Amino acid sequence: MIKLLRIDHRLIHGQVAVFWVSHTLADTIVVASDKYANDQLMHMTLNLGKPKNTVLVILSTSDTISYLNDAQNARKSILLVTGTTAEALKLAKNCDITDVNLGAMPSADGRKKIGMQFFLNEAEMEDIKSIHSLGKNIYLQATTSDKKLLYNDILSIWNK
Repeated sequence: MIKLLRIDHRLIHGQVAVFWVSHTLADTIVVASDKYANDQLMHMTLNLGKPKNTVLVILSTSDTISYLNDAQNARKSILLVTGTTAEALKLAKNCDITDVNLGAMPSADGRKKIGMQFFLNEAEMEDIKSIHSLGKNIYLQATTSDKKLLYNDILSIWNK
């Protein structure tokens, strides 16, 4: 069961390993990344950041969809992490995902600040709107103790 889809360009780091794994009671972290699916150095790096008793699976977006829709994985408690809104949209369209957490996206030219660590460009905002139109619960929350910024609030900030 997918407990949460988190969009965070950093993928696995302290906030994910410490807060989100325990908050979701995940026993498995699935990283969906077309960029890093076949990067063995990144696999080793991400493995260093995961909690000890947690399984880490790193797959391409299409392989992640197959993995998540495989009945053999239905009993796992999965924290799903991806680094892009485009990959998140593909996952949201093809998997049973309820909650989408916006964690962190970097500041750059052409990106608008939505939250403390979250910046979006127009294409990424369109992805977020599309995910929301699928009926997913979208919110921005860096750590579990932070107040959630709900979709309508995100949209209001975007439209300012």
